[in-house]
Amino acid sequence: MVTPNWIVTRRDEGRLQVSDGTRTLSADAVIGGGSAWVWLDGQLFEIPIERRGGRARGGHDEEALTPQMSAKVIRVLVEPGQAVAAGDTLVVLEAMKMEMPIRAPRAGTVTAVNCAEGELVTPDGPVVVLSL
Repeated sequence: MVTPNWIVTRRDEGRLQVSDGTRTLSADAVIGGGSAWVWLDGQLFEIPIERRGGRARGGHDEEALTPQMSAKVIRVLVEPGQAVAAGDTLVVLEAMKMEMPIRAPRAGTVTAVNCAEGELVTPDGPVVVLSL
């Protein structure tokens, strides 16, 4: 399926406004790992987030490996000391019946894993810490 070029605007925690230029819809979403995972019209879409400079609103840095909402950790795929490449999946979270990977925003070494499988994580701090 080809996804249209959508404009995604955050409304509140877990809610987005999605527009394709012709129509505007509301969607449930989780943001993490440089993507918005959007549940829209019975389908799940991954939409890359384009950074427009500066820090993201709400104090969240796009490169921070912090969930944008509370979620359950379903898989931890890395451990401290492990080298990762940009785009590698580090942790997989689940919220609103959707799986959301937390991906490495850049190459680096995992210095800390601050979560465990089955644990509930919140936007209070990073689930994984990377160093260059």
